[in-house]
Amino acid sequence: MAALVRHPREGKLQEAEELFNKSLQIDPNNAAVRLALADLFVKQNRLDEAQQILQNLVDKDPANSGLRFYLGEFSWRAAAARRRRTNTGSCLRPIRSATTPATGSTTFYC
Repeated sequence: MAALVRHPREGKLQEAEELFNKSLQIDPNNAAVRLALADLFVKQNRLDEAQQILQNLVDKDPANSGLRFYLGEFSWRAAAARRRRTNTGSCLRPIRSATTPATGSTTFYC
């Protein structure tokens, strides 16, 4: 299990994914490995796959408030990441200008 945790830190994401999947073949109900795999998918920007894993975990154990919190936090972060991805290249476009007494004219950017 230590190797599974170590690989993502070393940037060996593909190897870590393979190890997680092998571990799940041995123990398909291992929630810790599924959480680690979801975290790996987030690091790879595979947000839909990560969300599916988390949702499946919550569906299997709806009383687990920790999992529900993690899914909620993930959903919030995934939405922010999707917004950033759609704004790539346009984040420096002006969205409005205003005149302030202190600075004269100010431009606000997205």
